[in-house]
Amino acid sequence: MNFRLLAFVTLALLMGSPKAHGFALNGPPDGAYQAAALNYDALEAPQMIGEEYRWNIPILTYGFDSSFINYFGTNGIRAIESAFRQLNDLPAISLVTDQVLTNTFPLNSMGNNPAAQALFITDIKSRMLTFLVQYMGLSDAERFTWTLRNRWVDGAPSTNYVVIQRNYDPITRMPTDTVNGQKLGYRIADGPPADARESDPSAGGGGGFGLFGIQGRSVSSVRTLNVGGSFSSLTYDDMGGLRYLYATNNFNVENLLPTVAVTSTSASAATGTSWYPYGVTNILTVVGSGAVNTAVRGGIDKVSFVRVDFDSLIGIGFAGVTNTWTDRYLQTVGTTAAILSQTLARSIVRPDIVLTARDIPFAGANVPPLNNVISGNFINHDGINGLTGQNGPGVLTVPGGQLRVDFTTQLPYYIDGPGQAGPPPPGNNFGNGAIRGSGGVWGWFDDTTIHKIFPDFLNLQFSDLEQMVIDARTVIE
Repeated sequence: MNFRLLAFVTLALLMGSPKAHGFALNGPPDGAYQAAALNYDALEAPQMIGEEYRWNIPILTYGFDSSFINYFGTNGIRAIESAFRQLNDLPAISLVTDQVLTNTFPLNSMGNNPAAQALFITDIKSRMLTFLVQYMGLSDAERFTWTLRNRWVDGAPSTNYVVIQRNYDPITRMPTDTVNGQKLGYRIADGPPADARESDPSAGGGGGFGLFGIQGRSVSSVRTLNVGGSFSSLTYDDMGGLRYLYATNNFNVENLLPTVAVTSTSASAATGTSWYPYGVTNILTVVGSGAVNTAVRGGIDKVSFVRVDFDSLIGIGFAGVTNTWTDRYLQTVGTTAAILSQTLARSIVRPDIVLTARDIPFAGANVPPLNNVISGNFINHDGINGLTGQNGPGVLTVPGGQLRVDFTTQLPYYIDGPGQAGPPPPGNNFGNGAIRGSGGVWGWFDDTTIHKIFPDFLNLQFSDLEQMVIDARTVIE
């Protein structure tokens, strides 16, 4: 097939402006083009800068389902809590200067534990950290450095593509082809589905491409984490993306979430800002006795995660939680804007995020998926921002009252190849096939120490995993 390629690039790229970093924003698919035929997910997709989605509440709660507790035990809870703690320990966004960003957050935070790699162990803490970063509004920066906007055929055999970027530099906020110092090219795969698959341009012949072509560096990228790998912190670009989203001077017109109530209001002194969304008038929407719903709001500055306990097995034991905070918003009059505030409260009757362990349906996959993630809902506020017909900006909310992360209970599993004639070899417990791979097991570890191997109730030891690997390799050989 004769491919002709149309690539739309920014003026900065045409001028050869150097970029060293990049983050991607998450949101709902744009119905105009983000569809399965161009390899986009049906529920979420990368957004243009300015069309971001973020939380406008400062506290999210989480809890552990009885299935998680039974499978992973107290060590599994400790592992997951360490992921939440990494986000809770982040400074407020208003304190993250360019210098703090550079000096505190590395370009690559993934370490490697050789023993865990040899035994095919996946770190549950690091998997959870990736999901949390995505819950905060970031998408896979490496996956969407290059992506397709359109594909059409002029007449066989000429197929054409429009290639765009959905990856942005944390400082300049311009499109970039680099994530955490790693420059990415792409190669077209016509599919189906069609895709612009990221590749390593330094490799001979353009390098491999797609999920297997590059080693990711961003925590927001699911592909970054391999067996034996674990994250010690967020990277420069992960934090750079969060800084953009939750900066107090990143103003969007936003509504409060339906579950949020106003308890009091007060005005402060006027400021000198003249910020005003283009094409929008009568921004403030008053609800009840002076409570303001629709208003110009900056980022929330910091989102914290708080554990709450509940008994999902018999459905009792959860005490309702009410969180309060101060909401600050702008009221523009002429060329000045007054900063006003009101006290908000949000009551919950269940955790916002629930961790479970279960047999996850394959849903067309060849092997059991490691996780199933129920992500946040997106509320598009384009209209109240004077951008009707755009894909954002907007806010994140909890779908049906709850987010969920499921961890598979189907580890370890083995991939069996074509059968062979005759009975199995002596001592071969894997049938007549040829074991070609293993799904490994869940674990919790860092660069130097394997803290625990799961499931908790099997009390697996290193010797057990070593024997599994030996048995599988014996069959292969």
